[in-house]
Amino acid sequence: MAEVNKLSALVLTGNLSENWYEFEQHFYIFMIAQGKVKVVVFLNIVGEDAVKLFNTFKSSRGCKKKYEKVIEAFENYVRPKKNVPYKRFLLYSQKQKGEPFQHFLTDLKKLICTYLDQGDILRDCVFMGMYDKTFQKEILKTQELALEKACELVNLSETSRQQLKCLQNNIVYPSQIEDHHHM
Repeated sequence: MAEVNKLSALVLTGNLSENWYEFEQHFYIFMIAQGKVKVVVFLNIVGEDAVKLFNTFKSSRGCKKKYEKVIEAFENYVRPKKNVPYKRFLLYSQKQKGEPFQHFLTDLKKLICTYLDQGDILRDCVFMGMYDKTFQKEILKTQELALEKACELVNLSETSRQQLKCLQNNIVYPSQIEDHHHM
């Protein structure tokens, strides 16, 4: 059997929700690699402080054999209740600040991960927060614009703007030369 990376204990300080998400993801990968009984391995790896914490959960006595119940107990502890109006405020106040569109889109996706209708909300945030106000005006002309189409149009606009800048400044990048030889 191949060697499996050792897991670090769950960190119970700082951003609990983020720490939990990372720990659970690493644990899931570890379990697949190990092929062992999840609850036993989980309680062994999660760390002494987290096991003591687990023992204080009301559901800890009856769920020691059910992995899903153990995970649910930790999730209920580490994940704060969502304040939807505040989350929407943070989301809708995001503006692209000159960074590449894909970075802006990724930041929006991180903020939106708690919503059900993610596509429409994300599309609206992309539109309202985009850096290129001239292109924003062009997008207004598109009726029933889906997120995928909006992203495609913004990426094309960004690429075209970069290419136009190169043409106007008479700049050729090595990657463009390679692309031209393959055509």
